[in-house]
Amino acid sequence: MFSLRANPCAGLIFPLALVTFVLPGAAAHASTIQDVEFVMAADSGISTSDWTSEKDFVQNALENLLTPSATRVGIVDFSSTSQVRLTSRLLSGISKTTIESTISNLPFTQGDAHISDGVELAIQDMENHDLATESKLMVLISTGNPNPPGSQNPCDTTGVNGDAATLRSKLASDNIDVLEVMIGADQHTGTLGCLVHYDQSKVVQITGAAAALSAALAPDTPVSSAPEPGTFGFAFGALGFVGLAARRRATNSHQA
Repeated sequence: MFSLRANPCAGLIFPLALVTFVLPGAAAHASTIQDVEFVMAADSGISTSDWTSEKDFVQNALENLLTPSATRVGIVDFSSTSQVRLTSRLLSGISKTTIESTISNLPFTQGDAHISDGVELAIQDMENHDLATESKLMVLISTGNPNPPGSQNPCDTTGVNGDAATLRSKLASDNIDVLEVMIGADQHTGTLGCLVHYDQSKVVQITGAAAALSAALAPDTPVSSAPEPGTFGFAFGALGFVGLAARRRATNSHQA
């Protein structure tokens, strides 16, 4: 029969079954679908080579940067008019051929920069297909220079753009973050600052857009298995005390 008298060191082992270690931050983040909407400038403020760079970036993102089974994507472009070119849907359900043909056939219309209209249409596309409670990312590619400058500025506070306040409210209520990607020779980096809450780390050049997108979609700080300082010291100190007491009881019993 197993006994502490015969196995005095077992007093160090049994308490382990009674101790639960709670590791801070050990709860894993729940897996969720990420929603990404690309809003592409097709206006006269950019050049043909800029337009090519835009398409290359978006195609690379869809084919290489996003997780197909965990990302819904949509594409809107804007110029004098705005169009949904790819309705928001799960990326895993879109073939590579469809991606390539969609990007290749995007028209470079070179009209006015109706940025506000593009943002509004992108919000509508996400609202139509995504849950309001899910976090979303709008990747807005533009010169940052709306045309007309007042009525097409989503950050307008003068009342010229009557929809501006509503757009900003919807971005907040729909949990939509914005990554502003700058392109073109005549860039206005501060005009659309309200969309990124004036956080310049969310305003990047097209050449650094892929890295910025990857960072924006990266999971939160990795789950840590490290205990709070002193946790193991306290736990094992307690075990040692309990074990020592058990050994003494076993020794005393043996001597008696």
